[in-house]
Amino acid sequence: MKSGISAIVVVYNQSELLEKALKSISTWVDQIILVDLESTEDIKTIASTFKAKYVLHKKVSIVEEIRQEVIGLADHEYVLFLDPDETIPPDLAADLEAKITEGEYDYFVTARCNYVFGKWVKHSRWWPDLQTRVFRYNKAVWGTKLHANSQVAGTGYTFPSEEKFAIHHENYRSLDEFIEKNMRYAKADAQNRIDAKEDLTLLAATKLSVSELISRFFAGTGYKDGMHG
Repeated sequence: MKSGISAIVVVYNQSELLEKALKSISTWVDQIILVDLESTEDIKTIASTFKAKYVLHKKVSIVEEIRQEVIGLADHEYVLFLDPDETIPPDLAADLEAKITEGEYDYFVTARCNYVFGKWVKHSRWWPDLQTRVFRYNKAVWGTKLHANSQVAGTGYTFPSEEKFAIHHENYRSLDEFIEKNMRYAKADAQNRIDAKEDLTLLAATKLSVSELISRFFAGTGYKDGMHG
């Protein structure tokens, strides 16, 4: 295993956003790996442009299903997981690069700015939205459930919850994208509940919906973000 960092991006289409994501990492990571989930867009050409390793993988519903699997593609000691709708700002990139070179930490925790219809949503429990996306390849184990984070070991470093040290996430750019993603997430969540042998009834679903509304919009002060909240 070489010293340095391998960035892994699992992608299905989203080529416009993907190019922005790759530009934010191309000057400081040692390897870029694009895992293409049978996109209909030309992801392979983008991989070539950024001198990335291109890997074709069968389509999956959620990226968490294969995160642990694709860690094995990395050639370098540290791994960065980045989604195609995310970017790394310059201050975070510079600090990550320096700390990885020092080799003192096994994993890094960062905040994430979630943008909905072009606006940074700072409430509704969407900030600081802490993420562990950079880690030594043998110090993290990823779950396969929707939005599962990693189980990490060793010594970690948590960046200040500031915009300049946060991953920027173009979460939903349009109403169509919002509906499509939430339909996909709902199906994945339902399957998880079926696998766990939970009761799936209309009453249970209604209770979950009301609970989320109270938790995010009221307790999480989502109303402070106006229409977006």
